[in-house]
Amino acid sequence: MRKYLFSILFLFQITNGFCQNEIDSTRHILESTSNPEMKLMASNYLAQLYWGKDPNQTLMFGEKALEMAQKQQNNEQLSYAYLNLCQGYLYKDDYAEALDFGLKCLELRQQSDDLPALAFILRTIGWLYYDMENSDLSLKYHKESLKLYEQLEEIDRIGNALNGLGLVYMQKENYQTALSYLERALEIEESSKNDHRVSVVLSNMGACYQKLGSNQQAIDYLRRSLVLNQRFDDMDLFSESLNRMANAFLDLKNYEEAQILLDSASRIINSATLADKKVLMMENLQAQSILYAAQQNYKKSLDAIQEYTDLRESILSEEKSYALMELRVGYEKQRREAEIQLLEQEKQLSNIRRNMLIGGLVGLLLVVLLIVGRLRSSYRKNKLILETKQALTDAELEKSKLTQEQLKNELEFKNKELTTFGMHIAQKNELFNEFIQSLAQIEKADFDKSHVDAAVKSFKHRLDINQDLEEFYTHTELVHQDFLFKLSEKFPDLTDHDKKLSSQIRLNLSNKEIAALNNVSLKSVEVGRSRLRKKMDIDSTVNFSEFLQNI
Repeated sequence: MRKYLFSILFLFQITNGFCQNEIDSTRHILESTSNPEMKLMASNYLAQLYWGKDPNQTLMFGEKALEMAQKQQNNEQLSYAYLNLCQGYLYKDDYAEALDFGLKCLELRQQSDDLPALAFILRTIGWLYYDMENSDLSLKYHKESLKLYEQLEEIDRIGNALNGLGLVYMQKENYQTALSYLERALEIEESSKNDHRVSVVLSNMGACYQKLGSNQQAIDYLRRSLVLNQRFDDMDLFSESLNRMANAFLDLKNYEEAQILLDSASRIINSATLADKKVLMMENLQAQSILYAAQQNYKKSLDAIQEYTDLRESILSEEKSYALMELRVGYEKQRREAEIQLLEQEKQLSNIRRNMLIGGLVGLLLVVLLIVGRLRSSYRKNKLILETKQALTDAELEKSKLTQEQLKNELEFKNKELTTFGMHIAQKNELFNEFIQSLAQIEKADFDKSHVDAAVKSFKHRLDINQDLEEFYTHTELVHQDFLFKLSEKFPDLTDHDKKLSSQIRLNLSNKEIAALNNVSLKSVEVGRSRLRKKMDIDSTVNFSEFLQNI
């Protein structure tokens, strides 16, 4: 049911007042114009002008606007039509229809970039859920609305949204939190010098203090609200504040003052055309029933309660009331039939329950046994699969290990073979050099010089074209091709001579053996090793052979 709805009609920049001149001029535009878009806007505008004053007119013009907007495919005006229909049904307490149109409006607003309009429909749906007493959803939509207004930095809308959140927390009976929101709202409204809104917030704060038991403070705030409200023609707020003040005096057991306030509120509610007339009268009757009970006038108290109940039920639409009646009748019929069946079959049901219990226990036991058996079988199968996979993995690892070991042995064998081959060549070259030196000694003697020269030249030529050495180089490149590839990749500036020297150093040959192998001097080998270290940027403390073996 509808509580006090404090809304700002920002969509067309109009006031909350019921301006007959504005209605007449808009009606004239609607009847005289032939422009379809103007007719659509005028219909929406008229529907909005009747908010809270004549919901039937709101619905009539809203339906016209809806039909025209759909034909013109005008989503902006369609969203306004949905909003007008939502408000119309909301004032008529038809929450199902109101929610349907409200959510349709929200869907369109979420697709546009009009954030103020989106914030407004979020707040409207928040009030709708508030009236339906669904505090959690009401809180959700009010908070989303407040977040948007804060983003837009619209101070007056922020104050309005804070006031709404205060009322929702009051509905949730979280009065301290409600008071904190209302205090912030009051600060904003006072700074904006909007006396009407200040009056609204003061009235809500008075109600909150009354619920907290601070009745004198509640009365002070409500009096301030009533004083401010005298400047405005807002009979809804005035009668609501009177009802709330009466409740505070009831708590203080000042029944005489409470009676005066309730009678005054009742006269205003009955004489004026109020948007929340039924709700305000319900609040008045509820307070009157408490007052009469406190005065021990139980008949009047009961009459007030009955009138309150009748009024509450009248808020429901005929369709909803009929549906509820059918539901109750159907429920009663089924309940009585069930009671008859229970009486007739009491013994049978008892036996059936016992048998079902026994059968259920047996069935449960069988199911448990079946599940356990399947789990055990599954466990064994999984275990066997895991063991097989593990065995295969171990076999693969063992095979890989043997393969690596074999490759390692083959490499070591080939390295030893190369080393031996190199030593052989070195020894042979050394022998040839000694032989040449011997011949050179003979050359100094008085032998036939021509024969000696011919022998020396022959041995020198054989050393220069030493096929064994070339075969050694070729074999070294084949065995160490992986090493040579990595070496070239790491040190791309190395010459072929550098690579050959690196391979020989990697075989752990001494400088003397390398000199003999290549038929060069020992000094040349030492100089070559030193240059190679510099190219590779290797410190003199590092073992050169081990460094090359690790590449």
